[in-house]
Amino acid sequence: CIAVPQEADGPQIEALRERLQNHKPAFAYLIPTFQNPSAVRYSEAKRDAVAALLDEFGVTLIEDEPYRELVFDQDSATPIVSRLQKASWIYTGTVSKTLLPGLRVGYLIATPDLYPYLLRLKQSADLHTNRIGQWQALQWLGSEKYRGHLAELRDFYRIRRDAMQAVLEEHFSDLADWQIPQGGLFFWLTLKQPLDTRTLLAPALAQNVAFMPGEPFFIDPDANPGYLRLNFSHVAPERLGEGLKRLAEVIRQVHAS
Repeated sequence: CIAVPQEADGPQIEALRERLQNHKPAFAYLIPTFQNPSAVRYSEAKRDAVAALLDEFGVTLIEDEPYRELVFDQDSATPIVSRLQKASWIYTGTVSKTLLPGLRVGYLIATPDLYPYLLRLKQSADLHTNRIGQWQALQWLGSEKYRGHLAELRDFYRIRRDAMQAVLEEHFSDLADWQIPQGGLFFWLTLKQPLDTRTLLAPALAQNVAFMPGEPFFIDPDANPGYLRLNFSHVAPERLGEGLKRLAEVIRQVHAS
């Protein structure tokens, strides 16, 4: 795996050019809409630039879009694959984040040169995705009830996003920096005093608080300390305050020790 540094609106374009030119990767894997874990949404300019580079170097794009529908504002951006002129591509999505996680139904769209091989891989992997789950998803996709469901879901998560933002301002303003996510499910925090956040997990769990350390998201975990991912989708807004207060206390105790 070869990493590309990320900015507030997408990958560093010059770094991406260098990786494509010097390493000639088999493919580029990107989550341009509310990327996991950072929640970054690529700008229109970055999407155009990424597409142009992939076309220039003939590198296949795998564009993963599980969080695309979980948007909290009115802005939207067309997928990068729709901007490609030459490069092959695979576009993937799922109903697990919007309709019902237990269905385990996803989908992919691919250019004709890749599709036959993907079909064979699928057939050799599990013969068939469960038909009842696919049928259930089909009843919803494209329907008015699905659009209404998505509107309710966005409001549901927006309330939790706003609640976590308010509590982070209260308990973490002196501990970390972050961007307010415009969609998705996560806050991505950068500690002002970096430490290996994996060392925080045990004392946090002892306080009945769980979070995702940031190091495992990097190709070289030990070289990237000081990040943590917080998920706002599960915890009720009225419980967020106590949980983040406990986590902040754990971080302060570790810094002090």
